[in-house]
Amino acid sequence: MRSLKRNLLFVCLSLIVIAGCASPPLGVEPTPQDLGTVVASTLTAMAPGPTATLSPATASPTPEKREFWTCFGCSGDNLWQLSPGPPRLIRLPASMGEYYGYSPQSNRILMAAEFGDHGAGPGNVAVSDMSILDLGTGEVTQIFPDNVVEAEWGPDGASFAYILATPASYELRWWTEDGEDRLLASDVSFTWSVAPSGQAVAFTRETGYELKAAPGLFVVTVADAREVMLSDADKGGVGSITDRPVWSPDSQEVIFSLWGGAETRVILGRADGSQAFDLGVDPSAADAWWSGLQIPGLLWYPDGDHVLVNSSASNPDAGAGGMGGATAIVVYRVDRAARQLADGRLVGEMMGLIGWNIPGESFWSIGHDGKPKSVALSAAP
Repeated sequence: MRSLKRNLLFVCLSLIVIAGCASPPLGVEPTPQDLGTVVASTLTAMAPGPTATLSPATASPTPEKREFWTCFGCSGDNLWQLSPGPPRLIRLPASMGEYYGYSPQSNRILMAAEFGDHGAGPGNVAVSDMSILDLGTGEVTQIFPDNVVEAEWGPDGASFAYILATPASYELRWWTEDGEDRLLASDVSFTWSVAPSGQAVAFTRETGYELKAAPGLFVVTVADAREVMLSDADKGGVGSITDRPVWSPDSQEVIFSLWGGAETRVILGRADGSQAFDLGVDPSAADAWWSGLQIPGLLWYPDGDHVLVNSSASNPDAGAGGMGGATAIVVYRVDRAARQLADGRLVGEMMGLIGWNIPGESFWSIGHDGKPKSVALSAAP
């Protein structure tokens, strides 16, 4: 999130984009340097329109797997490339104020060119421009000059969802490369994600942002903006800046964790709104130090029946728990009949969960030195 208030309040976790493309490695291998930022321009009109039309995106016929990672607030022209090859810092052809994601289909980065140093909308949330960096040409194209809170690519690499700040609301919108710009939902908060299918977006409404709509977890379809409510859970503006509803691989279910406030819940819902319920933890593991529902990070296994979670629990015997210490990585089976996270198994203790390397076989984590590392799973779930 980019709230001027939340920047100071929340623990910084990590974002990942796992992707592929056929272009050669970017730029040169730099010595790590201070991440530069560009000071944003003064606040412009509250509902800007597109400022450019992009050339049609072209997919690579022989994509090579490429993964990028950056922490919240990282900016400048450096970015971690996780693969191919060992993790390394690369230098981008242009500087970023905020990184939102990479599309392998178009070999482009969705970003803010300027750092969001001013607020807009009812909750005075930090906003900036919306731009696209073409890694093949190095060209930066500005789509919106200001008032964009966040954005995320659609799976086709030619469209994206974004949140626009207006005087009365925060709007979830869908932009396509032919210039279409559609409203999907109003009074949204900043915990959201696009389905792998690209056909829906899961999002929250929360108290704490001066909005009128009732809080809860929702799914809205991209084609017709049909909205369904999955839960009345209110995140209330607390938790991590990387919290999001996590889609199942088939885009049929959403898991959502509330963990940073007074209420701790894990909710599993069908994307069509037909069923949703809270998940508990298998009582047989309830006494384990790594067990519990405080889950700031979660990945679905490819089978759709297991999850890899980053519990916020720290080993009390490790002597390095608490803020900044290693936390538990655990595998669970999603037992829908019993409404439980079952058969828990501790994988290890890491500084943070980034995302899958090879889904179901290895994952990227944050090492004690703050650098990304790949961790192999020793057994099937």
